[in-house]
Amino acid sequence: MNPVQSKKLVRRVATVLMMSAAPFLAAEHARAQAACTPATSAGAPVINGMVTCTGGSITQNGTAGYGTGAEGENQIAVQSSATVTGAAQGFLLGDLNTITNNGTVEATGTNGIAIEAQTAGASINISNFGTTRAAESGGTAIKADQVLLSNAATGTISAFGVAVDGRGLGGSSVSMGPGGRGNFGLIEATGVGGIAIRSAADANIINSGTIQANGSQGTAIQ
Repeated sequence: MNPVQSKKLVRRVATVLMMSAAPFLAAEHARAQAACTPATSAGAPVINGMVTCTGGSITQNGTAGYGTGAEGENQIAVQSSATVTGAAQGFLLGDLNTITNNGTVEATGTNGIAIEAQTAGASINISNFGTTRAAESGGTAIKADQVLLSNAATGTISAFGVAVDGRGLGGSSVSMGPGGRGNFGLIEATGVGGIAIRSAADANIINSGTIQANGSQGTAIQ
């Protein structure tokens, strides 16, 4: 093999190696970009911040996709490219958080809760344009003492157990109107004995979409 042929062979091998590595590099880059920022922790929970979730599958806080239960007064935006996912919770938050979901928020484990405001008396304000789900046995899509909810025509809120669960401490537990709130999409419970909306106290619901319990002995609104 002469020097010219040798150089051509080296170039071909280098090109093949670069092309073979490209999908793996792209996958690593996507994983590196998938995150909710700023990061939060039990020692330094995010308070009164602007949180943006983008990229692919996000699991940042152990069994929760994002949050420790102490985060409060945050504006949280889930972009269409993001899936905030955890075995126990998608979001595990404290009080007075506002979530705008254009992507997916999910709990993947048994008895999981996709969005939970854990603090006693906590309220959460959710505008759902994407998917919020807890498909496994006992799953709940949204749980807080007070739930202020708008579910757009593009939105799906689905759970095996209870889709929207307002525990009711401190007043009205599920509010979906007025003020631009309401259901224009799909809220559903899929399991046996499931409940689409459960409100422990007074409920205010404007519905122009579908609220349903698909399983036997299910209840749409309780």
